[in-house]
Amino acid sequence: MNPSWTAWTPDDDGAARIADSLRQLTGRRICRVRFIDLEYESDRPYWHVGDHVLFDHGLELELDDGSTWSLIWEQAGTSEGLGIYPEPLLPNHLMAGRTFEATRYWHRRGPRDIISVELGWSEGRLHEDAGVQTPDRCLREVVLVGHDREAVIVLGYGVDVLVYWSRVDARRAGYLTEHGRRRSAPTR
Repeated sequence: MNPSWTAWTPDDDGAARIADSLRQLTGRRICRVRFIDLEYESDRPYWHVGDHVLFDHGLELELDDGSTWSLIWEQAGTSEGLGIYPEPLLPNHLMAGRTFEATRYWHRRGPRDIISVELGWSEGRLHEDAGVQTPDRCLREVVLVGHDREAVIVLGYGVDVLVYWSRVDARRAGYLTEHGRRRSAPTR
């Protein structure tokens, strides 16, 4: 069976299948991290903004088994979600972008290994916009839990993806709340 790697699912069963499929990330070590940003005129990355990082459109995680996993901001109709793919973003999901090597930064702040993955879904309505039917659950948050640290990856505003280094900071910014979100069980 081919798993659905997507930012949307129509029901709880689909959310559970996606969470179950992501179990293959558990037990893996994060070897390299790249932030993929839009092309801007400045040569300096702007993504470090204090207690979190911010970039347009996504990130790539290279794992110890040689696989590369990507998380990216996506839109279908008027609905936004975090897409997860077992492949690089460029050129498979983005035509162009600027890649920033962020491994050393990530290893100082985030997890070096993944012992569980937690997903946060927002509730919505099934609607059709410009011929695109949008399911009623959108992936909004992915928490990568390591042995001693975690990374809270959330969908920001516009085309932004944000990474917080603690649940406290993410909650303070309005993420990881139960209001409007459905959390899936952690994968172990």
